[in-house]
Amino acid sequence: MQLVALGSLFYVDRLSILMISLVTFIGIVLLKFSKNYMQGDKNYAKYITRIILICGCVITMALANHLVLFAGTLTLSNILLIKLMIHNPEWKMAKASGSLATKVLALSSICLIASFFVLYTTSNHTSIQAIINMPNSGDNGFKIAMYIMLICALCQSAIWPFHRWLLSSLTSPTPVSALMHAGLINGGGFILIRFSALFINNIGLLKVIFMLGIITSVLGTFWKLIQNDYKRMLACSTMAQMGFMFMQCGLGLFSAAAAHLCWHGLFKAYLFLNSGSAAQENRLLISLPAKKLEYLYALICGLLGAYIFVTISGKTWHVLDANYFLIGVAFISSVQVAITVLANSLDFKILKAIVLTASCACFYGMSIGIISYLLKPLNLDVPQFLDVMHVIGFSILAISWLAFIFNRYWYNIKTINKFMKYMYVKALNASQPHPATVTTLHNSYA
Repeated sequence: MQLVALGSLFYVDRLSILMISLVTFIGIVLLKFSKNYMQGDKNYAKYITRIILICGCVITMALANHLVLFAGTLTLSNILLIKLMIHNPEWKMAKASGSLATKVLALSSICLIASFFVLYTTSNHTSIQAIINMPNSGDNGFKIAMYIMLICALCQSAIWPFHRWLLSSLTSPTPVSALMHAGLINGGGFILIRFSALFINNIGLLKVIFMLGIITSVLGTFWKLIQNDYKRMLACSTMAQMGFMFMQCGLGLFSAAAAHLCWHGLFKAYLFLNSGSAAQENRLLISLPAKKLEYLYALICGLLGAYIFVTISGKTWHVLDANYFLIGVAFISSVQVAITVLANSLDFKILKAIVLTASCACFYGMSIGIISYLLKPLNLDVPQFLDVMHVIGFSILAISWLAFIFNRYWYNIKTINKFMKYMYVKALNASQPHPATVTTLHNSYA
């Protein structure tokens, strides 16, 4: 549904308004933070100019209704991001990080331009709204364009196997990392959401998106747990969150993906800007409950959380579709919250577990419910009916979670213990950034 049409170049709808609000807020926060963080830097003026320009490019991309304008602003945003990553050109590690990002993000832009060229030759339109509303958008030309566009989205959002540039980007100034993880990394998700009408017509492609999302989410989550570097842990966390966003797109739940994009952007910006306090952070050491009764309480809290999520988000129990996947995630998350509380609280721990679980489920349900209601006129959501692949995907998530919960009980089983150690070493090696981007000695700084 159109709110305002501004010629042939721009189109303002509820999705663009949502993205503009998010980018503007994060941009203002970053500029305010950078005023003190970058004070005295010899390239301060260039840095501030690039931050403003990159926010302007992303806003323009959100408003773009012309294929050339959309591709041009995304490409310019990537160029400015790389310039910000190599803020100090004398630092070899920063240059290596920027070089790796250049290769992947250049592939992203090339694929987007190629897909747009195919869309134009197939539809004879340069208007994005005209293309996504075409009745014959399931033709082969559109399918080819969507597969090429998917590669663009995978590169842009650091989805496996295009993830290493993100893990190797930690040499960037902290505000740049916040901008990257809270903003441009979401570009792949925004592309899928903006062109959701075309992706929905290709069920096979949605399954590819779903499985790549599952793989990325599981890898990112596991890798996050084994890092000893705070910013590297945040990078792995972003990778996992991007995987979950792609999973939702693959399920046809594009409104939920948009909600995830917004909340991940805000939360990850806060974590990076607060990373300087990590040295003073007191981590909560989880001693998992050993009593069966406490596990039972956690399961009850999980069911309560799932019920609250369904009630507040407006989802339904009655149709066996992709919404059940979100309900399952809400259940797992609620159980995990309850286990953490039950393992570490001394007084009123059952009451605390219930209250905290209900609060988290309420917030999660409200976030999806509000964004889904806001974007409802755009008809973004076409939930896919659950099939074997979806069940396998959820089983992978559930088994990975259970393995994390009960891993301590396997320590005395030699075969499993040996396998877990092997997997730990393999995962630790796979999650490392490119060696050229790592600073090992203090005198390596320029």
